[in-house]
Amino acid sequence: MKVSKRQLRQIIKEERAKLIEQPISGGQADQMQADQDMQGAMDELEVVIYEFSKTVDKWFNTHNDKLEPTGVLDDPDSWAIRLEEIRYDLNELMSDAQGGGRRVR
Repeated sequence: MKVSKRQLRQIIKEERAKLIEQPISGGQADQMQADQDMQGAMDELEVVIYEFSKTVDKWFNTHNDKLEPTGVLDDPDSWAIRLEEIRYDLNELMSDAQGGGRRVR
């Protein structure tokens, strides 16, 4: 059976109208709410990671001249390097959670 483009468009239009008119079941509503809650949590997490990253940058910029002579920035086991690794890992996790399409500020 062949269907013309015009007929296919009409069928799609009718099916779309049926879907829009369909009442949402309890399970679908619960899933939609869960999806919205998850997106809200992701947005909040993104803000927290952004603020953390910004604060770490500010602190290092302010104290960099005091840290360099101590060698703390050269020691891979130092708290400063570990803090930078945590910040990097958080940004990676956030990017992965968002599907890799968005970057954390």
